[in-house]
Amino acid sequence: MTLLAQFDIKDSLAYGYDTGFDLIKCDTLINGKNYNYRFVNKYLHNGWPGKYFYSVTAFDHGNPENNLPILESSVLENKTYAIVGKTAQKNFKDKIYVYPNPYKAAAIWDGSGSRERLIWFANLPEKAIIRIFTLAGDLVDTIHHDALSYNGSDVKLLRDQGASGNTVFSGGEHAWDLITRNDQAIASGMYLYTVINEKTGKIYTGKFLVIK
Repeated sequence: MTLLAQFDIKDSLAYGYDTGFDLIKCDTLINGKNYNYRFVNKYLHNGWPGKYFYSVTAFDHGNPENNLPILESSVLENKTYAIVGKTAQKNFKDKIYVYPNPYKAAAIWDGSGSRERLIWFANLPEKAIIRIFTLAGDLVDTIHHDALSYNGSDVKLLRDQGASGNTVFSGGEHAWDLITRNDQAIASGMYLYTVINEKTGKIYTGKFLVIK
């Protein structure tokens, strides 16, 4: 892990940088919870699994009189796996899309097996039904997306990377492992998909290409 930032009380003691907390103070309500501090990590890459873990630690004063050093909590105590991506949209103002498109098998972010691959549906609404079809109109798979409960547990590659536990998703993206509803790996070719906004009933259509 790499240290991104450190903030501590301005108390002129012989530890920390005496930065104070003004730079990260906020009054933000997220999913019904009030947060008093906020740190933003910008310019991150969307969607790639195994990329980002975050942890917040705390440290005490130590006790110089008794030769006790400053102690810091473990970085593993509240480690959170973060999947960066688009937030959920309330309408279809922004185009729903699939990436990577075209998808080429055995990309460097894939695993070694057919169940360790994935693509992402992005710019999804908060609650949606995604259906994937062949060009002949045969239903390949159906995905139910809920921004508040989605944790990546339906994709093996994400589970192996630590998702489905203490994981945070953006809300507007959903991964698919290219496995059909009949538990088979899909073949090369062009595929069609529909996205139904469950709150409004609006439908968006698109296509993506798989190359093996």
